[in-house]
Amino acid sequence: MVTRDQLMGNWNSVVGSLKAKFGELTKDELTRVEGNFEQLVGLVQKKSGQSKEQIAAFITDCCDTAGTTYHQVANRASHYADAAGDAIRENYDRVASEAKKGLDYTAQGIGRRPIESLALAIGTGIVAGVVLGLSMSNRRR
Repeated sequence: MVTRDQLMGNWNSVVGSLKAKFGELTKDELTRVEGNFEQLVGLVQKKSGQSKEQIAAFITDCCDTAGTTYHQVANRASHYADAAGDAIRENYDRVASEAKKGLDYTAQGIGRRPIESLALAIGTGIVAGVVLGLSMSNRRR
């Protein structure tokens, strides 16, 4: 027998399957018996004329199928999340390695030509300041 928690957890799936098989069930009727396995079986039996055992087996199968589908989807989502995490870690490591290489290359260049590096840094700062100052003065006008 299906527990109340199982029935409520799979309610939309069960209702969809019941409506597909026994189309004469109304939303109001299903709302009145929501979550109560025995009342649901009684309602479907009254509407369909099938035995309680057949209906209970059908609802149990619906809950089992919905639960299995849920677990399959959850497992697949977990697998994709793990793969995405692995890809992020791999790319992070690669980017960090390339940044370290760039830093080492820059440090070597500065070490070989410190005066030129200082002049370049000062020149770049002046150009950036002039460009920024001109763009700010254009906005004020």
